[in-house]
Amino acid sequence: MVNSGEEAQRMQAHVEELVGAGVHADYLPASAVREIEPALCLGDGGAALVPSDSQIDAALAVALLCKVCPNPPTLSCVSSGV
Repeated sequence: MVNSGEEAQRMQAHVEELVGAGVHADYLPASAVREIEPALCLGDGGAALVPSDSQIDAALAVALLCKVCPNPPTLSCVSSGV
């Protein structure tokens, strides 16, 4: 999310680059963002929406992995793909 018109222009250009690279991405102007989340105040800005960006809570993921994998592989095994 960005708050100013200048930042919004840069974000729109970045979204266009993502789309050009084959990523499904959309630029949402502040008015569209307010329809989705009225509490957000973006001024003249907007937001990028990338539906395939499935982010997770890394700390929660590590805690779960440690819980279900009592003998985790060493870092050298993970980094080498073994």
